[in-house]
Amino acid sequence: MYNEGITSKQEENVKSTTLRQRAVLYGIGYALGFFVIALAHAWPFIQSGKYFIFGADGYTQMFPVFCYMLEYVKGVLRTWIYDGFAFSSIPLYNFSLGLGGDIISTLNWHGFGNVFYLLALPVDQANLPLAYSLILVLQYFLAGLAFWGFAWKMGYRDWGGVLGAWVYVFTGFYLMTVEHPLMAHAVFYLPLVLWGAEKILRGENPLLLALSIF
Repeated sequence: MYNEGITSKQEENVKSTTLRQRAVLYGIGYALGFFVIALAHAWPFIQSGKYFIFGADGYTQMFPVFCYMLEYVKGVLRTWIYDGFAFSSIPLYNFSLGLGGDIISTLNWHGFGNVFYLLALPVDQANLPLAYSLILVLQYFLAGLAFWGFAWKMGYRDWGGVLGAWVYVFTGFYLMTVEHPLMAHAVFYLPLVLWGAEKILRGENPLLLALSIF
């Protein structure tokens, strides 16, 4: 009985190690495939010296709000650094940049509060178009990883999960991001919501669903 217990534990460890190795292999495969397809998509823009903001909504709405949000956050941080932390010192948001709708839909439409935008805080003004384009690509890269993680959770622990992640990312939504960057706002969070819901249905930790919805 003792030897059988040891053997069973060893088999479980080997199985766990094999799964981790497969996950690493599939992760590398997903990343390589993503960058090849993303580069092929971006190549015409690179050749013509354009960024992912020249389309209608990108140029007139999303990118200006991206720049405004960065200056807004910088202004808040400067105030807190020099004058001390106080919620009363937070400036009002300029809704003239919005669509004239209600507050929630206006902020959501433009991605105000998008944590990925904060990556561009140290970037100088001249390089903001490049930073904006790279952030969009990063969102889609992470969206594919999130989809693959959800697929893995659902039992698709083969190349089918990787293929599904590519299909999820490189649909018409990816191409539409050039003119309608708002498409990139939710594409990362949707698989996380589904993944978190699945964890709750299995009686597991509800934190992922709470964070992804937040």
